[in-house]
Amino acid sequence: MTTFGLTAVADWLAETGRAVQQQPTGLSVADDEVTLRIAKDDHEWVIHKTWRDEDRGVVFTSSSVEDVDRYLTLLTANEVRARRGLPPLRHGITTGPDGIAEPFAGFALSGGLDNGFVLQDTRTGERWMFASDIEAARFSRYHRLEPRELRAAILGPAREIPLQG
Repeated sequence: MTTFGLTAVADWLAETGRAVQQQPTGLSVADDEVTLRIAKDDHEWVIHKTWRDEDRGVVFTSSSVEDVDRYLTLLTANEVRARRGLPPLRHGITTGPDGIAEPFAGFALSGGLDNGFVLQDTRTGERWMFASDIEAARFSRYHRLEPRELRAAILGPAREIPLQG
């Protein structure tokens, strides 16, 4: 099966018991209640979510397949850890006075629940869209880890993943 550069994370997702299927423009990942459609259009990768047959809209966009890999890996990290008898990870995410999660140093987060959150790398200008501020903040903490390194760190015994600056 061609997985559009997402073979490793497709295997990771299958470990959580999700059904991973190739679609004409990407992948479909489903469990009992949630289906994620991962597709590449002309400009970016888009992850679209359906929950209990209800459209929840776009939950993540990026220009990079590696970022899609990171997002999906982080989304399911604690499920994979639990299946291996490991405790959940602590991500050290804090919230600001407005109740919005704060991104890791070197990133800025803007937007809101109504229209989504935009995470920007202040060093490179790279941008991602998230439906969740918490997912955006978590992503910012681990963005500089290669997806392979991220999965290896998640499977380690530590409850916190070492960060790279």
